Amino acid sequence: MYKDGNGIYKIDFVFRGRRVQFDTKTKNLKKAKAIEQDLREATRKDVERLEATGKGPITMDLAAERYWNERGQYHANDADTHRDLERLVQYFGKSTRLDKITDREVAAMVAWRASQTIGGKKTRADGRPMPRISAATVNRSTTQLLKRLFGRAKRVWRYSFPDEPIWSVTCLRNPRSGSESFMVMRVRRWMPMSATTTHLGLSSHG
Repeated sequence: MYKDGNGIYKIDFVFRGRRVQFDTKTKNLKKAKAIEQDLREATRKDVERLEATGKGPITMDLAAERYWNERGQYHANDADTHRDLERLVQYFGKSTRLDKITDREVAAMVAWRASQTIGGKKTRADGRPMPRISAATVNRSTTQLLKRLFGRAKRVWRYSFPDEPIWSVTCLRNPRSGSESFMVMRVRRWMPMSATTTHLGLSSHG
């Protein structure tokens, strides 16, 4: 374990040849050690399951890269797909397992994405505030893509997700209807929004 330039504890260890990296997102050493202990135990169980069955859990980086190789690179808008996959991995963290992503995590991600402005700019050329991205853009670049990842992992890669998010609940409604998803609005009030700085360099094809 070590501190980054901002004093945040980062976990980095190797277990039976498998390297594990994780951002604890805390400056508290006691909390960081507790997270590391849980992570080491989870890693031990994962590796033992892999050795026993030949199939381990799938993480965000592996799912994103596999989806890109099998489907994403063939999309007509492949550049958008590539960028959106990277955004998902950056937000959740490359070591996050898909089976650990539930309604709570997806709702937090949607609220974080919905708070962003068009082009990441604060103001227009004329000085007026830049509007936030549309609900359709939020859904297309986050929940809909993540749903496709889960779907392919289930149907083609043969993984199961007992706590898979309820996608119809976590998507934003069209703002013209007058309101957003109630779940997302609640999450904005009490859940801190922060994206991990972990970057996945998915290889581009073509």
